[in-house]
Amino acid sequence: MSKTEAEKRAIALERAKELRGKIEPFLEAQKDIETGFKLADKFAARKEKLKEIFRATEEQWNDWHWQVANRITDLETLCKVINLTEEEKAAVERVGSTYRWAISPYYASLMDEDNPRCPIRMQ
Repeated sequence: MSKTEAEKRAIALERAKELRGKIEPFLEAQKDIETGFKLADKFAARKEKLKEIFRATEEQWNDWHWQVANRITDLETLCKVINLTEEEKAAVERVGSTYRWAISPYYASLMDEDNPRCPIRMQ
């Protein structure tokens, strides 16, 4: 009892319709979800800002040795990169008094400077 090509196609189309219905909430929410593709211009602007802060060339920026050598390890430099509240500054100082921390310029360029809930920034 083999199905005809038309029957197989009808079954496939019905299944596709069913699956599309299941992802409809995501497709609707997707409009508000920021992705790297949507944020590329912001990342590029932050990269240029950091290159200016560190007086770096494009060649230096793309060199991992330079990235490691120029990690952000102090609150003053971090404040030039992202906007911190007084509470956040105090938290960085408190953590920094016990633990070493560092952020590469590249990683910092991925942070949303104004959003404390930015997933990259929260790390």
